[in-house]
Amino acid sequence: MCVSNHTFEMQAYRMFEKINSYSIYLPVKLIYMGNETVDLIAEEPDSFKLIDKIVLKDSDGRLYEVEPSENGLKFAQGQLTYQEYIEFQKTAKKKVMIYLSLFISVFLGTGWAFIELFI
Repeated sequence: MCVSNHTFEMQAYRMFEKINSYSIYLPVKLIYMGNETVDLIAEEPDSFKLIDKIVLKDSDGRLYEVEPSENGLKFAQGQLTYQEYIEFQKTAKKKVMIYLSLFISVFLGTGWAFIELFI
C-alpha cells in the first residue's frame, strides 16, 4: 500500500507560516512549483502544494522574492539585506555543485580503481 507523504510541502508551508508571522514585510503572493501563483490578499494558501517563492512587499511598494528557507526568514525579519540574501543563495548553490562534483569524482575514481584492480 502506498501512503502519500507531503514532507517537503509541509516543511515549506511551515517556513511560510514563520515568515508570515515574524516578517517586517507584507507577504502578498505565493509562487508554487510550476509557476502557479496565489494572491494572498484574495485567497488562502494551499498547504499541499510545494511553495517555491514567497513575494514580500515593503512599505515603499518594492517586491522581493524569497524562498521558504532559513535565509528567507532572516531576510523577512530584517536580519539580512536583499543583497546579502542573494549572496547567501548563490553561495549555497555553489556549495551544492562543488559537493556534487566531488561525490561524482570519488564515485568514478572508485569505480575505475575497482575495474583496474579486479579485472
